[in-house]
Amino acid sequence: MASTRKLVPAEAWQLARHLLALSPDERRLRFHGAVADAVIERYCRRVDWFRTVAVGHFVDGRLRGVAELILERSLWPRAGEIAVTVETPWRGRGVGTELMRRAVTVARNRGARRLLMLCRIENRPMHRIAAKLDAQLRVDSGAVAADLGLTLATPWTMLEELVLDGTGLLAP
Repeated sequence: MASTRKLVPAEAWQLARHLLALSPDERRLRFHGAVADAVIERYCRRVDWFRTVAVGHFVDGRLRGVAELILERSLWPRAGEIAVTVETPWRGRGVGTELMRRAVTVARNRGARRLLMLCRIENRPMHRIAAKLDAQLRVDSGAVAADLGLTLATPWTMLEELVLDGTGLLAP
């Protein structure tokens, strides 16, 4: 059974387990270089849950994909950064696109007007996801910067987030 929902701080261990399960190639794409297990564990311990919203795709209760949205340090953030990871067996099924779409909605609803995503130039799936969301892509020394200019939140985007949060909590 699959479900998509936000993670809560008490589930930082799920994020760590997901990131530790990534292959060396997947880690390189996510962190822009090789990273050891200790680095990932430290990263997950230091997540600032006041600024970070993690939207996860769970399969049978295990996190298999996540969009990490990190917003500026301010009461009304104007910008944020996003990173998406999906374990290989769940790629090509629209999981990354759905995670990114939901994270964009969350960012809009928090007042962000701009969302940035950096990925390696060879990460074609992330280029395609960013293009689906009308991001402006810019190549910069081996990396691609995707700039998503966001529109203001609407009552519908607020309702969408609320409904998705509710349905995500109902799934096993």
